[in-house]
Amino acid sequence: MMGGDEHYHDRKDRVFVREVSGAYNLKEELQRLSSLPRVIHPDVVPWTDGPQVYSRHYLEPGQGLGQTLHIHLEEYAP
Repeated sequence: MMGGDEHYHDRKDRVFVREVSGAYNLKEELQRLSSLPRVIHPDVVPWTDGPQVYSRHYLEPGQGLGQTLHIHLEEYAP
């Protein structure tokens, strides 16, 4: 390091993959996910925001329907 500057690529405490901590059982998680509905009808997902941008968030990790996907639709005004 020159002049005391620390660069991001020089840091040793970077995290590339976060650990899964706590009580996690893959078989139980797969059973839970397979018991959830596979199809989300657009009529049950409300439009949010507006009037310049309307969006529907079909799948987010916080909903418990998936772990990594975020699926949404946005419509923009002309």
